[in-house]
Amino acid sequence: MKYNGLICLLLMTVVFLSCEHGQDEFVPAEYELGIEPQHDTLRFSDIYSSYEVVELQDIIVSDITDVIILDSIYIIRCHAYDSYDNAEKGAAVSIFSEDGKYLFPLIHIGRGPEEVLTIEDMCYNYKSGTLDVLCNYGQYIYRYDISERELIDKVMLDQEEIIVAAGISPVSENKYLVYKKYPYSKKEEYKLYLFDIKTGEIEARFLGMDKRLAEKLAFGQKNNLMEIGDTVCYYAAFEQAVYMFSEGEFKQYVKFEENKYSVPESFMKKTSVDLYKTISELQDSPYIWGQINMYYYSGYFMSSYTYADNIYLSVINPERNYSFSYSAIFDDMVMNAVTEDVSDVYMLVGSSENGVCYTIEPYVMKDILKEDTSIDKKERKMIMNSADDANPVLLIMH
Repeated sequence: MKYNGLICLLLMTVVFLSCEHGQDEFVPAEYELGIEPQHDTLRFSDIYSSYEVVELQDIIVSDITDVIILDSIYIIRCHAYDSYDNAEKGAAVSIFSEDGKYLFPLIHIGRGPEEVLTIEDMCYNYKSGTLDVLCNYGQYIYRYDISERELIDKVMLDQEEIIVAAGISPVSENKYLVYKKYPYSKKEEYKLYLFDIKTGEIEARFLGMDKRLAEKLAFGQKNNLMEIGDTVCYYAAFEQAVYMFSEGEFKQYVKFEENKYSVPESFMKKTSVDLYKTISELQDSPYIWGQINMYYYSGYFMSSYTYADNIYLSVINPERNYSFSYSAIFDDMVMNAVTEDVSDVYMLVGSSENGVCYTIEPYVMKDILKEDTSIDKKERKMIMNSADDANPVLLIMH
């Protein structure tokens, strides 16, 4: 079942793999940690100390993919519509209050003057005070004033080198680190670009793209760029390290130690061009593969990866020399629930210095809670009393 879900993920969101070259150009990483599969259980209380449960109200919500936690509001990328009959006219990004009340829609999909064709990524720009959205097949950045509920700027990205971007992160009011996942030309191409929206110029390029491998495999992933104060960290599937951009310098921050679970480059070059055959070859291999969806909170980097046909949760804290993999989650703080599905029950959809946001689908959680009805907790009662088609619940952990 997990394997089938992974197949769907890979086909729905395509991100081309590229292996790193020129590692000798980097100074030694600040930290080096190994990752290996372990059948351990992550207790939420080991990394969190408090929480809030937020029920989304007044609108139908589905398919939450990104949540930005601000001081008094949540910016949520999801399908939000007032009735099932009007689902196609629903909002793609909406604003909710801190107690879950629907405030207003901000962005719609369409061809109107303030609408977008697609959304690839979004981030809150603390430098400019705007919500910045990478949209229209990764060719534009739209900047929205949330308080005025209006689009205030449209910026076209470089169309000769970047062409179609997959992620953005502001490093100043007018400069962005831009992540590109596809190779598009015969020129030398890169994964990351430093782009100035005022001049329209690329100021720097990082991580050359190996096009032979970049066009070979596809892995669905999100959140490749993580903002940590004034620093931006980058990670993508099969990279050898977590990289850091700070004060104009790009470097390896956490390098993954090579061990018997690391995928050798020679193995990747021999894998099949066919996606399904490649997945089968990786599944049968002795290696960890498909490490994706990395988030950061309070010293911890959290991601998921596949080993054999099982999905594991990786949690590392470089400063504490902490690196563990988990095959189960014990929510000992909120629901008193245990799940071995580490990616689809507590779905990580956002993180910042304000906390980590998981979504919980009531119909999924009900099946877990039914296994032990003796525990008396208000959060469990709330889930058990909700309708099977109730909105996803936000679980904010601190």
